Amino acid sequence: GLSSITTTEQPESSLLQSIFDCVDEDSLYVTWDAECNQQSLLYFRCMKNDLVPGGYWHSLQHVPDLQFDLAYWLRQGGREMPSLNDLAQRFDYPGMLGMNRDSLWNSWLSGDTDAATAYSDYHALNTYLLALKVLTMRSEITAAAAEHARAQLRQLLADSEQQRHRT
Repeated sequence: GLSSITTTEQPESSLLQSIFDCVDEDSLYVTWDAECNQQSLLYFRCMKNDLVPGGYWHSLQHVPDLQFDLAYWLRQGGREMPSLNDLAQRFDYPGMLGMNRDSLWNSWLSGDTDAATAYSDYHALNTYLLALKVLTMRSEITAAAAEHARAQLRQLLADSEQQRHRT
């Protein structure tokens, strides 16, 4: 199933554990350029929070395709890649709406956790939508399954927006 794990109210260790729980449940961790950025940050934050995701490490050793990095897959042969924002916009997805890593860092340092959360949400949203395209193209999911996943995402976003307006 599809769910959002982003919340500013929960401690970082709980958020990190939620990531590993999703990997354990789905057996696939889809990322955008994680080798260059996210993976080392994820590992550092686990060390900082004394988090020991044993199942994840076990899966890394025994499930060869646990992580699927879209940017790495698309730039095979070392070609230059467009950014996540540029590629997402080519498919009429939202892109990063003017946010980038520098704005994320500045938001975090200034205590603006809502902006930092929004960056993470847009990053995840665009990565997910692109993953559906790639996984369909590779015949790992059907076009109908991809459309069903997009419909679930639209519903999740609509429900989230309604919840936000109630509070």
